Amino acid sequence: MQCDSCSKILSSEKSLDKHKANYCRYREGKKAVVGRCRRNGVTVNDGHLQDRTEGSRLVAVSGHGRARDYEILTREHDVDPRVWVRAQEGEVREIVNLMNEFLVRGRMVLRCWFVKRDNVTGRVLRRDQFFISSLSSSTIHDFEDWFTQHTTAIFKHLDVFSKRESDLELDGIDALELKLNLLPNEGGRAFFKLPDTLKRKQAVVNVKSEKECFRYALLSILHYNDLSKSKRLFPSNYKTWEKEINFDVIDPNYVTLKDVNKIEKLNNLKINIHVWEKGLKGCVYNDRKNLSEKTVNILLIVNDDGERHYCGIPSLSRLYRHAKHSHSYQHMCDRCIRSLIPHKRAPRRTLPMVLSRSTAN
Repeated sequence: MQCDSCSKILSSEKSLDKHKANYCRYREGKKAVVGRCRRNGVTVNDGHLQDRTEGSRLVAVSGHGRARDYEILTREHDVDPRVWVRAQEGEVREIVNLMNEFLVRGRMVLRCWFVKRDNVTGRVLRRDQFFISSLSSSTIHDFEDWFTQHTTAIFKHLDVFSKRESDLELDGIDALELKLNLLPNEGGRAFFKLPDTLKRKQAVVNVKSEKECFRYALLSILHYNDLSKSKRLFPSNYKTWEKEINFDVIDPNYVTLKDVNKIEKLNNLKINIHVWEKGLKGCVYNDRKNLSEKTVNILLIVNDDGERHYCGIPSLSRLYRHAKHSHSYQHMCDRCIRSLIPHKRAPRRTLPMVLSRSTAN
């Protein structure tokens, strides 16, 4: 039996069916569909982009559907790159909006043609394709800001390349490639007891609320000094300040990582999200461009059952303190999440100095 897609010869129809289901579907860019049956597989409903000959289309899927490459083709090659790339903002937005369920990181690559001509006759000697990349992949919180940054980087790199390779001239644009990575858009809403390792650190405020845990996590830090240690754990003590946090259209009962950027802008806050899942995983959200005066650190805790819950972090230094060495201490910056003071080391042991005395004979 021979496979129609890859011409591989197999022994039976059963082997052929298994081969088509597990291998040849990858060749058609449908790895995300196969990944649905596998661990951590994701599926995006973008079938209408599969077979386009003009406009945007899906060209590659990998990582069980978490890495996806799209391209936007040009109808006319002889166009101004700046004008054409800016005109594709709506098409790129449509592609990104397909991944609403995920936190998306991405970058863009401009695929274009350059030619080398004879200085005397003007005849084309060589025609090569080059890939002009934007910045490295960054998380898309604000689409307009992300698109502006990456298109500006493409134009800058294009100018530098044109000046460096002065004997080449732009002959046309082939396509704009969009490279996306999908991250889990985690959110929290359930209350549960803290793990013993985290509880011993005494580094978080776990408000006993069955709903809107993100709201109370923020309030527990913003009004940390207004309540005593015992009163910080009960949501009834925060009634006076509940309306301070504006969620607008966001559901306060289930706040995801994608919503944090909007909440920051609505409340003029800088929010950093850290994750604890069988141990401290580190910071997963920190917008370096946000320069708000108030900074709030939140811990997203994931228990063994997969439930998620937000808690406030009054002390990053205690949270990131090494559990095995009680004498080690480091100060963590609330804004950039970096250690300012290195670990204190034990004094270096030195051998006792032996003094020798010489006597005259």
